Amino acid sequence: MAVWRTADDAADAGGQPDARALTSWRLGTALARTGALDEATVHLERSLGLSDDPSGQASVHQSLAWVREQQGDDHAALHHATSALEVLRTLGVPMREAHALNQAGWYAARVDDLEPAQRFCAEALEITRRHDDRDAEARVLDSLGYIAHLAGADRGRLAVSSSSGARASRAA
Repeated sequence: MAVWRTADDAADAGGQPDARALTSWRLGTALARTGALDEATVHLERSLGLSDDPSGQASVHQSLAWVREQQGDDHAALHHATSALEVLRTLGVPMREAHALNQAGWYAARVDDLEPAQRFCAEALEITRRHDDRDAEARVLDSLGYIAHLAGADRGRLAVSSSSGARASRAA
């Protein structure tokens, strides 16, 4: 924490928006991991306002999604997850896109929007398998399993076939 606070102060003093955006993101993420969610949100939102870097903006949105989930606001989490996905779809980095798809699917499921949740995760699963990323595939399968569990609570709402990988996970 001390290192990121010092870096954030130095970036402020230097007046460079990219450095300020980066240190605010990193400090916000570190604060979130310690449970200081409100302070983390301040730094993460500040980072969003400062960053012109699409990759950095996507990372901040993904961090904010996790923070919002921890705060019990799954709708805001879904908003940030889909915002990250929109940005990452333009960058041509398939595995980052797969993680964003999985995260969007997870939060869509958390707000009981199961059909889009399943679509997001099925697309993520296809990418992870195409790139032979077994760890990411396992996380997606965990998410798909969660979606299938939710769908099973109200039979017939959603058919998650085993051929599409009926197990899945949260994106990082």
